[in-house]
Amino acid sequence: ISQELTLTKSYPVTVRFKFFMITLPSGCENDYFEVRIGSTQLRKISLCGFTSADWSTGSVVLPAIDGTHELKFQVVAPGGVRSSIFIDDVGLCSTSSSKHPELPACP
Repeated sequence: ISQELTLTKSYPVTVRFKFFMITLPSGCENDYFEVRIGSTQLRKISLCGFTSADWSTGSVVLPAIDGTHELKFQVVAPGGVRSSIFIDDVGLCSTSSSKHPELPACP
């Protein structure tokens, strides 16, 4: 899943999202879910043995960069093990007092 974002380094931005993963208990040691902006990995979560009976909340702080960049949520599974991840409620917010006027404060 990906989306183009236009960013300005003048305003700090956090991406918040919910995720639900279904994985196998073994054979997936090198498999992971990641969040990237452009070619930069911002968050990496192992898929091996991850168990949750409910949605989890994740967040990443975007680097202070200008311009349009691709925000990407993806699974990397070099072991070929099947896993499923569901992403929902993706939103932008700020934890800074110098936030953009149209950007809500993070909860």
